[in-house]
Amino acid sequence: MDTIRRFLSHSKNVGVLLILLASLGCGSGTAVLATSDPATTACQPGSAQILVGDGFLKPTCGCIGTNESDRVYLAPGNLICHLATSNTRVFFHLWGTQIPHQIVSIGSSSFLSSPVMDLKVTPQLSSFVVSFPSPAATYEFREIYTGIVGRFIVP
Repeated sequence: MDTIRRFLSHSKNVGVLLILLASLGCGSGTAVLATSDPATTACQPGSAQILVGDGFLKPTCGCIGTNESDRVYLAPGNLICHLATSNTRVFFHLWGTQIPHQIVSIGSSSFLSSPVMDLKVTPQLSSFVVSFPSPAATYEFREIYTGIVGRFIVP
């Protein structure tokens, strides 16, 4: 895990791994077919990005709470992300390749859960996008295969 932390601490490495599909008008949760384009990795206003790895989640931008985008959340951790506004699009980027991944809504304020994402089976399915339209709400999720739980707090 120290290797992962060191790798993720260099923003240029994270940028190479991320894709940003800011031009998509996503609803309350849409699976996205994507390819990596390093030219589009800058976080745009109204978006947040989360790396989904084998045993960790890593916010890379868009979480505005103190140090929220500076942490790596290891299984069985608790990710907390304060979003700037409602309708923020959150991009979950699959980075883990050893196990499948699935983001599942578990709270009373719900969103569309992701499909099972497994790069060994469906290499073209590498991102999942969800937006949170209700203001003053908390959206909770679990990454099923690692047990990491998370919470998005919308002002």
